[in-house]
Amino acid sequence: MKKVLLTTALLAIVAGNSSADISGKYVALETGYTWTKASVQKKTAAPKINYNQGGFGLFGKVGGGCNYSGVYVGGEFKGGKVFSKKKNGTTNLSRGWNLGVAGRVGGHIDNDTLLYGRLGLDVDQYSYLRAGATRSGDIVTLSIVPGFGVDRKISQDVFVTAGVDFSKAVKVSSPAASKASKFRSTSLRLGVGYQF
Repeated sequence: MKKVLLTTALLAIVAGNSSADISGKYVALETGYTWTKASVQKKTAAPKINYNQGGFGLFGKVGGGCNYSGVYVGGEFKGGKVFSKKKNGTTNLSRGWNLGVAGRVGGHIDNDTLLYGRLGLDVDQYSYLRAGATRSGDIVTLSIVPGFGVDRKISQDVFVTAGVDFSKAVKVSSPAASKASKFRSTSLRLGVGYQF
């Protein structure tokens, strides 16, 4: 978290020396790879079950931003799904849908390139399936998600985007897993967007 805040502050300093004025709404389609480290504590007295899993994701985003005194300030909504499944002993943990909202602050290093830091809140769904069970128990997490990224225009309206996000669950809700369960993720993302 400290590294992300420091990066954001440096980006704001860069922005103060920039004369670029890129603002407006956008839509984007992103893909990427997410590594998740989970420790699921069932509500019974059973020991924790640890999972280390990775999977590709597909996300859609809509957002917008403006420049204030050379500093870019914006926000975005996203939705999508991560396709990953991990087995540990007699249980499977699958990751499902994702919804999120985030703010972005940064600056332009030239007229076509935006560097930014972001801070968001994500809601993620996991499916927890025990051997012999016909129905899975859903686990829903609320996570704080700091990160950083870069947008680069390749035409007047089209841009490519890349970034890294770090997710840590601060709330776990599930009929099967206790609040002591822990979820952390690191995501690399690439995408293309259209600004209008």
